[in-house]
Amino acid sequence: MAYFHGIKNTEIPTKLVPSIELESGLVFAVGTAPIHLATEPAETNAPVLCYDLSEYVSKFGYTGNFDAYTLDEVTSSQYQLSGVSPTVFVNVLDKSKHYNEVSKELGGVSENSTIIQSEMFLDTLEVKSVGNLTDVDLTENTDYTAETNINTDSDTYLTIDLVVDANLPSDDLKISYDLNGSTTTVTKSVTDLPFDLPVGASNVSVAALVTPENILTVNEDFTAAYNSDGDVVFTILDDTKIFNDKVQIKYHESAPEKVTTADIIGGYDLVTGKNTGLETIEDVFPKFRLTVGIIIAPKFSTDVTVAAAMKAKTTGINSVFNAIACVDIPTDEVKTYTAAAEYKNLKNLVDTSLIVCYPKISLGGVQYHLSTQLASLMNKVDSEKGDGIPYISPSNKNLQMDSAVLADGTEVFLSLDKASYLNGQGIVTALNFANGWTAYGNRTSIYPSSTDPKEAFINIRRSFYWLRNTLTLTYFSKIDNPMNKRFIHSVLDSVNIFLNGLTARGILNGGRIEFIEGENPTTDLMDGITKFHLYLNVPSPARVIEFTLEYDSDYLANLFS
Repeated sequence: MAYFHGIKNTEIPTKLVPSIELESGLVFAVGTAPIHLATEPAETNAPVLCYDLSEYVSKFGYTGNFDAYTLDEVTSSQYQLSGVSPTVFVNVLDKSKHYNEVSKELGGVSENSTIIQSEMFLDTLEVKSVGNLTDVDLTENTDYTAETNINTDSDTYLTIDLVVDANLPSDDLKISYDLNGSTTTVTKSVTDLPFDLPVGASNVSVAALVTPENILTVNEDFTAAYNSDGDVVFTILDDTKIFNDKVQIKYHESAPEKVTTADIIGGYDLVTGKNTGLETIEDVFPKFRLTVGIIIAPKFSTDVTVAAAMKAKTTGINSVFNAIACVDIPTDEVKTYTAAAEYKNLKNLVDTSLIVCYPKISLGGVQYHLSTQLASLMNKVDSEKGDGIPYISPSNKNLQMDSAVLADGTEVFLSLDKASYLNGQGIVTALNFANGWTAYGNRTSIYPSSTDPKEAFINIRRSFYWLRNTLTLTYFSKIDNPMNKRFIHSVLDSVNIFLNGLTARGILNGGRIEFIEGENPTTDLMDGITKFHLYLNVPSPARVIEFTLEYDSDYLANLFS
């Protein structure tokens, strides 16, 4: 060591590691959006983080037509009804694929603006004005030739042909000639040439049949923009290019009905090198540094293939994170509460990470999927009652609704015993009882196949995932540190303090972490593998509160005192 004379300072890593604050219920919603109305359109199949309605509208537009545009339903539930944020939206409606081609004629365009009721992609609009069919006289020996020929009977006739490289305004020709004291006119295509006129024909003239046409340029000859009603206002700026006060327009119109379950499920596009549909959940953390907590795909999740894909995406997100998924039983197919239970089992909607909902709900005649509002409700309960931690069940908390309905609008009336039956089958429903309209049900869809509290109770399942995600992010920085006693005790002390804090706040009934010799064989330790054992007790929801009442005759003595 070199000679030193003076004072030195060094630092060692802090023994205790503060836990990262983690959002518990970030909603990841996949569906369709009215991007034809967006002022700053978001890329298709790309996660977009929005904190309020205005952000959503600018990126995706908004119509309120939840059946066609399912992401509108999510944004209404999140921002307008529940006031919770943020939300990650993924729109799969691709304007280059999900469209209908429309052509029509507009009259009276010179004087006033024209209203076009259409969900038009404005950048696809093509406009032209077409005039009446007119004759354009051609010049002999410049455009065509009239060559004299003699047939086998020594009679002379004329042959009409084009001059090589003639520049004609049209391929349709009108040929006129005199014969036997009268004028005859025939129409021919240039492909019909050369054309022989009858013997004796004279005074030949050839004209091109032309329909004049002007192609109009946006913002120079016309404008087209959406008004507040969602209609296109078409306005002519220069009427000098307009024939007969009419234009012909052609454009692509949004066709959300062409979006398929395959678009929602998505995958990895080998051509673009990008994820699509539900697979874009892998892009959320790298892009926003946020972990997804709840996966929804309203309307599309009624399809069992989509529900299965959502279930598959709840675990191993970015290899390490976990979430839950909310899906719906289709109310156009399943019309009774008993049939809902049968459907759930028949379609194998059974998983600890899956919450199954039935039926739909309505507010002021506007229908919502229960999965959509349940996701918003979990966000609201986590934020307002759980300090951002999902240890409180969403059951028996108020939904934004005034009726439970089927898809066709038929009201569904569920008594407490019927709602309890659905809960006993692992289905969350809506109940109008002592607290008004509430979500009702604590169970994930794995119940009653499993009664393990950490698998079967929604709040405990979500809390375990929240803890797993929190531990992953907090201690990922410890990966590849020297595996010595300081390392072991740093993890033990930090996690125990964290768990003690959660216990003191009532989030846990208790929790501890241990480094157990029997769970860490020498071969694992030599290979750099350490295993810590956490013991946790998340409070179960008070599913049943029972009072025992007894008539006590001893209190009759109070009559004499």
